[in-house]
Amino acid sequence: MGFDIDSQTFYGDADGLRNFFLTHSIAHRLYAIAAVGRFNTSLPSLNLYDTSALDSWIQCMHDGANVTQALRAWLEAHNNLHQSELQLVNQSGLYDFSVLNPQSEEQFYDWMQTHQAIHDYEAIAFGVQI
Repeated sequence: MGFDIDSQTFYGDADGLRNFFLTHSIAHRLYAIAAVGRFNTSLPSLNLYDTSALDSWIQCMHDGANVTQALRAWLEAHNNLHQSELQLVNQSGLYDFSVLNPQSEEQFYDWMQTHQAIHDYEAIAFGVQI
């Protein structure tokens, strides 16, 4: 897939994380459009470019700040969205994207790598060229 939303996002890079939030929200919007056409169903709607969650994630990486409720809610809603998308193509439960310690560089890269793999799979399953 040409839309690499995760592997170019580096730990501690605020601008990179902002770009991730933007491209990531576009990818999920494309899946939602495809779900209507391909599966005649709608997917849950949420604000994946939630600036409160984004700011919290940046603060966790930079200052070791505590995870805010906004980021926890975003991680949970984002995970639920992936589970809904994967359920449509009979692959739910592959990974829990709500589990992340954004203060851990190792967990950040593990999460991003797995997240990219799931997005690559979903793009193919939904027939989305990104």
